[in-house]
Amino acid sequence: MFGIWYFKAQPTEFVMKVAGGRVKKEGQVLSFYYLKRRTSIVVVPVSSADAAFVFNEQTGNYQAVTIQGQLTYRIVEPRRTIEMLNYVVDPKRRAHVSQDPERLEQRIVVAVQMETPRQVEGKSLEEVLGNAASISAEVQEEVTSRALLAPLGVELLSLNFTSVSPNPEVGKALEAEYRESLLRRADEAIYARRAAAVEEEGKIKSNELEGEISLARERERLIDLEAANDRKVSQAWGERRELEAASRRGQARWSSPLTATSTPGRSSPSPCATSATTRTRSATSTSPPRCSRISCRRGRMVPPEWDKIVVVTRKTGLEELLERFVTHKQARFYLEHSGVPFEPYEEEQRAHDEALNRLKAALPAGVRSQFIKRSFLPTFAFGGRDLVVTLGPDGMVVNVAKYLRGGQPILAFNPDPSTVDGILIAFRVGEAGAAIRAVLRGDYRVREVTMAAPRSATARACSPSTTSSSVGRPTFRPATTSRTGGAPRTSLRAAS
Repeated sequence: MFGIWYFKAQPTEFVMKVAGGRVKKEGQVLSFYYLKRRTSIVVVPVSSADAAFVFNEQTGNYQAVTIQGQLTYRIVEPRRTIEMLNYVVDPKRRAHVSQDPERLEQRIVVAVQMETPRQVEGKSLEEVLGNAASISAEVQEEVTSRALLAPLGVELLSLNFTSVSPNPEVGKALEAEYRESLLRRADEAIYARRAAAVEEEGKIKSNELEGEISLARERERLIDLEAANDRKVSQAWGERRELEAASRRGQARWSSPLTATSTPGRSSPSPCATSATTRTRSATSTSPPRCSRISCRRGRMVPPEWDKIVVVTRKTGLEELLERFVTHKQARFYLEHSGVPFEPYEEEQRAHDEALNRLKAALPAGVRSQFIKRSFLPTFAFGGRDLVVTLGPDGMVVNVAKYLRGGQPILAFNPDPSTVDGILIAFRVGEAGAAIRAVLRGDYRVREVTMAAPRSATARACSPSTTSSSVGRPTFRPATTSRTGGAPRTSLRAAS
């Protein structure tokens, strides 16, 4: 009204009232009336302000870097600022009438930029990149000590270089070096892990080898003990046979009359063979020959008394694998990596164990029994009164027959009829009890199976009579050997 206006300054503003070319009032937190037409009002903010900057510099090894930062300043001497820059405001809009206040920020940044090269040029690229904070502190100290901002009435409160980065190509090179170092450390870690794994595998293999060596030593001890026992048994049986032979010779000498004469060219037939050569007797002699293995009754042969039962078994496929690989897991690993399934070996082992347990349960309690593996046959001595029982395929029967004396029978059982289709093994394991009892009491018959071979042994396989016991004991015929076309043919007694 009437051209009179009212003005009130803020606490952070330095105000100067100029009227008629003279300063009427100045200071902070002022309020007054003024005539618009003849009054100028100068307002200088004295609060702190922030300014961001970006500029490029060159390091001591001629590498360009880009420096980004932020500074904080405050006008501490407004009168000097007013002398250098125009801070007159429009009271109605409370805005400065010129661009000078904005130039103040640029001048401060230029002062900082002028001092920065002195600190950067003396350092290498790596030092500048790694020491941005210390460089900014040094620049602030230099700007303050040299009073570069004093003419403007400004105080530099803080200066921070937030980022110092090289050009993209150099940055990639530096990153590549660090990246390669990281990859190198990663490779070293991988190699260390692999080395540790190889070392652990070596320890495992060493333990496995030690286990195999220990197992082999124990197996060697077992073989030596079994061989020693077999030698002792064979020696005992040999001594017994010698005593029996000596006894028979003495009985025959005392039972035959001294005046007996022999008929030339003739000999009395003996109902049973006592040895490979038949003894020649006198025609007038009334004393019948004595038999060591088979007793004589009415011209027929009856079975001898069995001393023990020898059961011959074979190693299954799984047992052979375990001898080689020690554990089930290693055997399974080997077969599966060879493309062979492991389950048939386990099924065969279960069937064999079940058949062997049933056969053991069927053995009579009053007769001694001995179990041997087929691999021990070359070193095992069978006794003349051993009832030989096999549990395995036809090949086992033929193999056992090679080590038996002529005329010794074999009782063969099929361990698994579902997988073993035998010809010489007509008995199932479920029939073992009845079959063994029938053979022990002499109620059996024999069947001869002729096998052609360059060299073979003669044996007998016996089976219980399929008829009742009232039929009587069948004739126990000795094995015969014939030749056809010059090739030997050996008779093998198989189960009927």
